[in-house]
Amino acid sequence: MQVFKMLDNLRATASGLDGIPAWFLRLKAAIFAAPLTQLFNQSISEGIVSQQWRTSCNHPGIKSY
Repeated sequence: MQVFKMLDNLRATASGLDGIPAWFLRLKAAIFAAPLTQLFNQSISEGIVSQQWRTSCNHPGIKSY
């Protein structure tokens, strides 16, 4: 539920490094939430973080819940 809320509340900003615009992620939040949650949970449980996540440009701006 938290991943869905975060996607659903993204601010309209420029596309990130992946080129996916925020409006698209908001529009498809119900579809993307479950697979993203599974990826996050698997990463945490196995203690493995993908190289792309480690080198991405992360910044505050997403509402926390």
